[in-house]
Amino acid sequence: MKRLFTISLLTMLMASILFPDSVMAGDRTSYTVSMRKQSRHNKGLDEEGLRTPPMPIYCVISKTDGINIAGLTEDITSYEIWDTSHEINIASFSGESDFLDYIFSMTGNLLIKFETENYSITGDITLY
Repeated sequence: MKRLFTISLLTMLMASILFPDSVMAGDRTSYTVSMRKQSRHNKGLDEEGLRTPPMPIYCVISKTDGINIAGLTEDITSYEIWDTSHEINIASFSGESDFLDYIFSMTGNLLIKFETENYSITGDITLY
């Protein structure tokens, strides 16, 4: 009996080490996403008129706490989900709660896009 318990425990430990995502699947309550924040008005130009790359920022998407984007003080007006080719809009929402319900029911690689009055914020996300 002791040997059976030890073998079972060792098997579960090995599976969690070799396949950590499969062990956590379905229990995911938040995602941290590296996103790009780009001005909607000056099309990425700085003060001298030179094109600058979008500034990377971090976004935490949580079932319980909602969406928290570092350094963003504006309200999000549009929540969009695109395919990985960035060509097909899968879903679009005007409210945060509808977006959260949808995103936590999905799996796979997607692009998320948030719009504010002055910024477009995009990032790739892998959902489990």
